[in-house]
Amino acid sequence: VPGDAEAMKQMQRAQAALDQGSLINDVGADLEIRKQRAVVQLEASMKRADEFAVSGSYADAERTLLQAKQAMLREKSVFPAAEYNGHIEALDSRYDAVRTAAANAAALAEHESRESANQEKSTRAAQEAEKRQKAINERLIRVRQLQMELKYEEAIQVCDEILLLDPNNPAAQALRAALKTS
Repeated sequence: VPGDAEAMKQMQRAQAALDQGSLINDVGADLEIRKQRAVVQLEASMKRADEFAVSGSYADAERTLLQAKQAMLREKSVFPAAEYNGHIEALDSRYDAVRTAAANAAALAEHESRESANQEKSTRAAQEAEKRQKAINERLIRVRQLQMELKYEEAIQVCDEILLLDPNNPAAQALRAALKTS
């Protein structure tokens, strides 16, 4: 309707919207920019995930890759299907590699812990054996002293102490037998 103020006002609003909005050519450029931005963010996320994985921060690497996958899902519409699927496959592959590395690191840490515990156990056993042998040697010296002092009963008791520490000790067995006959 010519001269209608309301219609003129709506027409001006529509024209202003057209002037400010993207044209069809601009929409294609906007989509390409979004696609490029998504690829750059994806590559940065994958690089950051690799850095986390190299430093042993596997949980951070996994989280970074999952966030990148979510970001790609949000931008799925700007990619051709094959390209999008290629990026998702790369993310999934990287994620699997990080999980495998995390499992290997955990297994290695467990193995090293077990080895350390075995080493400590072996060291303690060697120290105990050394301590026991020292006590036996001291008692053998004491038996010889008592034997020289003709204190045979006391010497036999010390031999019995040695045999408690080491039931198969040949020196203590021989001395005990010799003292019994004395």
